[in-house]
Amino acid sequence: MQAAERSWAIVTPSYWRDAKRCELLCRSVDAHVKGNWHHYVIAAEADLHLFRHLASLRRTVLTYRDLLPHWKIQTTANRFGAERRIWWTWRHGPIAGWQVQQIIKMAAAEWAKEEALLYCDSDMFFVRGVDLNGFWRGPNLRMLRSSEAGVPEGPPHSDFVTTSLAALKISPVPEKTHGYIDNAVTWHGSLVKQMLNHVTETHGRHWCEYLSKPAGISEYTLYGYFADYVAGEAAPVFHDSQSLCKTRWNKDDSETVAAFCSKLDPGHVALAFQSFLDADQATLNRVFEASV
Repeated sequence: MQAAERSWAIVTPSYWRDAKRCELLCRSVDAHVKGNWHHYVIAAEADLHLFRHLASLRRTVLTYRDLLPHWKIQTTANRFGAERRIWWTWRHGPIAGWQVQQIIKMAAAEWAKEEALLYCDSDMFFVRGVDLNGFWRGPNLRMLRSSEAGVPEGPPHSDFVTTSLAALKISPVPEKTHGYIDNAVTWHGSLVKQMLNHVTETHGRHWCEYLSKPAGISEYTLYGYFADYVAGEAAPVFHDSQSLCKTRWNKDDSETVAAFCSKLDPGHVALAFQSFLDADQATLNRVFEASV
């Protein structure tokens, strides 16, 4: 099969506070991403009215309930200070919103018919052209793997490694850990389905139920360790240490948003500012518009 024929699902879970950021992401995908792709934006039912207008011939807006059986993850419409919602799993009780988004990403991979997935967080946007066909080498798909287990400038991720190893029942523990986390991540569709089946079979219960436990788990770390230490040489991937997205993980008053955006590595095709940083939306819009 020719690389140009391969299909991609671009997947973006989002929520009410990121609605404007998500709109910018969608504009940037349309302007900069080449290939045979369809974009899936996924939001909670209560937020659907904020995202429905983004739908187009190449973009579908889904709800969490479209992808997850409602008995596994429940939500209330309650908010604390109009900032937070409470998510529930009946077996494990409250679950953090960021963890729900990780479950949604894996559910999207199980649901999608496309051969590959590109996960794009809703607080990022593309500023350079990228051809998705370039992420393939024959039957193998690019997989990010850095030399460190954490994210530059970000929090430590040792807990993510520990929980991933437990979920996959990897033993002995690898001597060296790696980093698999980015704001733009590529997954091989058949490999992630194998991973989810492996978790289900290993623990004797559906992967969604097991991974909804309160202990934090990183979907990207889980996929990376499955590819490297379970599938091993049979995994249809090749390693790439270059991040696709330059991300500001923490607040930095010493550098303006515009200055941060002006300094990109050759391999960067996108920019991201963590949602809680409240980066000025008008500035981000101008940065994108200058890239078109």
